[in-house]
Amino acid sequence: MPPIAGSTIRRIITTVSLLTVALFLVVLATACTTSERDGVVWPTGEWRTATPEEQDMDSARLQQMLGG
Repeated sequence: MPPIAGSTIRRIITTVSLLTVALFLVVLATACTTSERDGVVWPTGEWRTATPEEQDMDSARLQQMLGG
């Protein structure tokens, strides 16, 4: 197999680097819009609370697991 020229290697590295950055930006943008859409709230001075049923859990089963 013939050796690869230096310019070809630089072009491949540049292409891979640009694709990596583009993929990172897409993932970052998707994560940001998903958080906003789902109503994710960053921690503040108060804890958000919910019942087990609001989180699709069975409170009786949880109580049983905790030994109560």
